[in-house]
Amino acid sequence: MPKKLKSRTLTVFLLKDGLKDPAEILKHSDTLTEFPVLIAGKATGALFVQPTDDRQPSWLILFQGSIEIDPAIVRNASSAAVWLVEIAGKTLALTFGYGRNLLKPGTYEEDFGLRITLNAVDPNKIKAIDRMTLDAVAQQTRIQAIRDASMSEFGLDVEQDLLRAVTGVPVDPALGHRFTGRDALQVTIPIELAKIPDLLASLLAEFAKDDFKARFPWIEQIHEIDDLVKKAELDLELIGKLRSKVLDGVWLAVPEMVDWEVIDGFRYRSSKKAPIHPDIHALTFLEEVGDPAEIDEYSLKRRYHLTAIANDNDVVVKQWPVYRCFYCEVTIGGDTFLLNNARWFRIATDFVQRINEAVEKIGEDTVAMPPYQDKSEPAYSKRIAEASGGLYALMDFRLIGSSSLPNRIEFCDLYSSSQQIVHLKRYSSSSALSHLFAQGVVSAKLFLNEVDFRRELNGVLPASHRLADPLPKPSAGDFEVVFGIISKSKKKLVLPFFSRVNLKNAHSNLTGMGFKVSVCKIPSAAD
Repeated sequence: MPKKLKSRTLTVFLLKDGLKDPAEILKHSDTLTEFPVLIAGKATGALFVQPTDDRQPSWLILFQGSIEIDPAIVRNASSAAVWLVEIAGKTLALTFGYGRNLLKPGTYEEDFGLRITLNAVDPNKIKAIDRMTLDAVAQQTRIQAIRDASMSEFGLDVEQDLLRAVTGVPVDPALGHRFTGRDALQVTIPIELAKIPDLLASLLAEFAKDDFKARFPWIEQIHEIDDLVKKAELDLELIGKLRSKVLDGVWLAVPEMVDWEVIDGFRYRSSKKAPIHPDIHALTFLEEVGDPAEIDEYSLKRRYHLTAIANDNDVVVKQWPVYRCFYCEVTIGGDTFLLNNARWFRIATDFVQRINEAVEKIGEDTVAMPPYQDKSEPAYSKRIAEASGGLYALMDFRLIGSSSLPNRIEFCDLYSSSQQIVHLKRYSSSSALSHLFAQGVVSAKLFLNEVDFRRELNGVLPASHRLADPLPKPSAGDFEVVFGIISKSKKKLVLPFFSRVNLKNAHSNLTGMGFKVSVCKIPSAAD
């Protein structure tokens, strides 16, 4: 009876074409020990091993003086090795222990493991996914099913969720019992060394297929760039635009939600003598920092900072590297790339076109809002309500409860007697604008579907704006949700791409409930 083989988990990377020299692939290759690998007397690549670092674990210090123990019997040993092997003209790296850390950044193909997994697994036997949600609050989550499931059962939003990794069961058991794929492929399989080259050849064949595009046509819509070499190339595109002052597709935005009421303005330089600007703009930044020709990667990521200054003193409220505040859209060779919150993404061109076309169809509000010339959104809302002659009711900071939510929420910022539900936000990051659109959807859903929410809302509305009867479900078509975005730009309002995606989805949700939806650009006249 043949001996049952032990199941092993192999981690496999595909190296970029042209990389064969270990010195180009491995960090500190001269410190590694090289062992030629022989299979059936034939040279099959080489194993590079890092000397084991044997040391006392740091937690043992906690017990000093309280226990008597020989430190020699409690040791940490970290091993790391990489097997470089050429199969069918391609070089692959199999890593063992901490071997992944031996690979130089940018030497391996992105999404190699994810592509193989999507091609090879049974689409109804997916066990787990890792996703990043490009929403108001960017979240990275792992969802693990208690049974084999299809991709649709994981609740992915294909326009807002970035698929990072997938675990599933291959259709062909000869490929292994389980795959987990991202940049690397982790394959669990009972195998002996002599069979691994054949397995690698089969994996390369799976990688070459395009089956995943038919099964999961949305998979290549959004892709985060992890390759350091590619990111450096894209950073040069941004730097080139800044040096030449060609700012189409480039702007600055506060990279996170801030309390605008406590902020006086922003400085581009650390000196207290530097002027404070009420808002941030790429051209203003360039004018203040001096010669644009001196802008480089170091200055964007390390030297220049955007500083938010408190309005009642000169205290720093927040500070960010200016690189994190830049938004950039560039097209290279037919591909669209976006820089958002210091992360580069590749976006499928047809996806960009589809989103842009959908957003273009969203109507502009027919009621022009007065210019913004205030210190904060709440101050603007209060001023507009007081000057409206009863048209607008101030709803900012009026929190309404719901049994279906863990916390109370604002219904809106302003509510008009003509039944416009107005949500306001200063133009800033994707996350802040996405929060605006999410707020509009949540409050509209509660207003439409929950009697208790409408009853409590009626209690805070002035008599002139109250529902005649909060008990029956209102007719959504009688109400308009207005997203008012405050912008100092004289040009047509252009949102960051991920905000466009969220606006498109919010519009679909709201119109699906029956509401009218519009977007209003509010000009900023603030000094």
